[in-house]
Amino acid sequence: MTAILVVASFLFIATLRWFLQAKQVRFAEAARALGGIALGMEIRPGQPPPGFLFHRGHTWVHLHESGLATIGVTELASNFAGNLSRVEIPRDGVRLRKGDSAWTLVSEKHRQLEQSMPIDGKVIAVNNQLLENPDLAQSSPYENGWILRVRPKKQPVLNTDFLADSAIKAWFDNARDTIASRLSPAMGTVAQDGGEWLTAFGDHLDDEEWENLKRELFPL
Repeated sequence: MTAILVVASFLFIATLRWFLQAKQVRFAEAARALGGIALGMEIRPGQPPPGFLFHRGHTWVHLHESGLATIGVTELASNFAGNLSRVEIPRDGVRLRKGDSAWTLVSEKHRQLEQSMPIDGKVIAVNNQLLENPDLAQSSPYENGWILRVRPKKQPVLNTDFLADSAIKAWFDNARDTIASRLSPAMGTVAQDGGEWLTAFGDHLDDEEWENLKRELFPL
């Protein structure tokens, strides 16, 4: 009986190890397929970087070969929030489901832009630098201003939540035009034609206009 239990335990452990290794390989293949961020790759201001999954709520997911995923906010969203006083982030170890509140960008005007989790996963790290310098979400949203690092529950895939590569530029441009049309002509030109976003441009919108645009561009 003891021998049978030993063999059964060995088979269980071997099967579990095979499953975890196979899962890691699938994540690695997905990360390679998405292109990934190469060290030293130039990210142009006002342009979506390649190798990212973009969610319609203006968040992004970057898969790593390790199977982990880094999640952050687009520069449109971070600058729409206004001059940031803080970023409210969940603690390490929290399990979040897609659609759960992931973080909140809080401006010096006390406006709050709450954004939802684009994937299911367990938080294994938060960006402590962002807690000390929230403006990193505006100056370096795709690099130093990342927000969460998670272990995904399952491999993120393109679906109705994420945009196909061919649709990303048009999506950014449409949001850019919508914002520019609500700003004064002088400010609008800063956020058009692939130019750099006007830092904290959301502060130039009145409260009613800001709330209307939040509902329009940042669905939870």
